[in-house]
Amino acid sequence: MTTEPRTSTSTKKTIEVIKILFFLSLGIGIVVWFWISMKPEDKIQFQASLREAEYGWLAFSIGLGLVSHYLRALRWRLLLKVNGYYPSVANSFFAVMNMYFFNLLVPRLGEITRCGMLNRFEKVPMDKGLGSVVAERAVDLIMLLLFMITAFLVQLPYLDSIREALASTGGGQTEKTDSGFPLWMAVGIGLALLAVLLFLFRLHPKLSSFYKKALDIAKGFWDGLKSVVLVKEKAAFWGYTLGIWGLYYFMTWACFPALAHIDSSGPLPPLAIMAAGSIAIILVPGGVGAFPVIVAAVLALPHLGGIPQGQGLALGWIIWAAQTLLVLIAGSISLVVAPIYNQARKKSV
Repeated sequence: MTTEPRTSTSTKKTIEVIKILFFLSLGIGIVVWFWISMKPEDKIQFQASLREAEYGWLAFSIGLGLVSHYLRALRWRLLLKVNGYYPSVANSFFAVMNMYFFNLLVPRLGEITRCGMLNRFEKVPMDKGLGSVVAERAVDLIMLLLFMITAFLVQLPYLDSIREALASTGGGQTEKTDSGFPLWMAVGIGLALLAVLLFLFRLHPKLSSFYKKALDIAKGFWDGLKSVVLVKEKAAFWGYTLGIWGLYYFMTWACFPALAHIDSSGPLPPLAIMAAGSIAIILVPGGVGAFPVIVAAVLALPHLGGIPQGQGLALGWIIWAAQTLLVLIAGSISLVVAPIYNQARKKSV
């Protein structure tokens, strides 16, 4: 009787490990494929760009990211106050950095360790901590979607140039057609297919369990959003939220001057990178490999500067390095300093 749960748990862990390894392999495979497909001159330009880069801008970008994570800790405290818990700012910040650090190693582990740290040092129950994290994730999902929608809308005037650029990457095999296929019809077909899929999910037993799980996740996000309504300091909460995402944007923009040959005057390239790069980070743990490649592909578009692949790839690695170094350095320090800080607090009481 006791062997079945253990077997089930070990199977789940094995599946998780396989998933992580698969997506990491996917990220590495994307890098290898992109590197092989690059022209020799682009490879030379990539290496030269990394050698000549001004890495002081990377440090500035890391500083902006650190401030955004501090604001995240302040915002999290407002959500915890709804349930009557008042953790210190320091422990909230340590827990946030702890989350990013472990998420870099194992996806979704950070949310657990984040709440575990606050439970250990501030006695915040795990269920209350996880509930506040769900609320926070729901708000961040909305902000991410707003960024993506904004990035899409501001690039609507450039759809023709994007289409031509994508066609040219296929070696000119794609012919330009003026079929005049209306956008509303494409949206209608997409919605119809979605409705059919939802119907099948509810009908088929195996798909039905997937549907119910997705529905539970959606309800969890909705419950999280409802808890945001109970926050008393609403102006501070949304101010922190805008500050977090604004700093994410400027953290990306701050890396552009690191490469002298890349024009950093326009606000659109960082926005496009944030929107497209988020997909890479969601698909591949930490965005390893996939993020720099997507940055190179985005910046190669004519309306975003038509930057050569070598330079775009170099900038992609610099942006990724800024984000990753921030998590590794601040996360490691938080793991070491948090116990020392809380030991000192106990002695001072």
